[in-house]
Order: sequence, then structure tokens, then C-alpha cells
Amino acid sequence: MAVWNCRIHSALYVGFATVHVYGMGNYTGELTDTFEIDKAMPQMASYGQKEAIVGQPVDIRFDAKPEGKCTYEVYKDGSDEQTDQYTKLNENGELVPIRYG
Repeated sequence: MAVWNCRIHSALYVGFATVHVYGMGNYTGELTDTFEIDKAMPQMASYGQKEAIVGQPVDIRFDAKPEGKCTYEVYKDGSDEQTDQYTKLNENGELVPIRYG
């Protein structure tokens, strides 16, 4: 069984990163390569006919300023079943998708 050590540098953000793999103990040899990290496509959640990015506040617009307390209800797609598994209110009182499905 070969024993190898691997180090990856600058692999946290979009751009280029480098990987170094080298043998340990009775094993020799090494490999260095550069690879590109692309930006991931955001996960999308649907709200009626609108889409929102998971983790970003939903853009809600009213025809007139609401009076009193605003409430919201979220239902599973194509169902009458209400759920709280897909959204939360953030510290600014904005509705934020937390998962899609």
C-alpha cells in the first residue's frame, strides 16, 4: 500500500489553486498541478411564479403599505400542506429561502 501526502493551496475561492502530492516513507515521487475553481450555480427556490436564490432575501412588493403585522404561509409545491422547512425570517424581518425542493 502506497502512502501519499496531499496539500492543496488557495482552494477556497473562485480562481486557480495548486495541489501537491508526494510520496512518504518508502515511497517517492511527486506531482504538482494547477486547477481552476469555478463559481457554483446558486440553488433556486420557487415562490409562485417567482424564483429566489437560497440564502438571499425574497423580493416581496406590495401595492400599498401593509397595515399592522404581516404574516406569511409557505406550502409544499403542488400541495395544501403548510411547512416551515423552506424559509425563515432573518434579523431584518426579510423572508429568506433556506432550502429548495
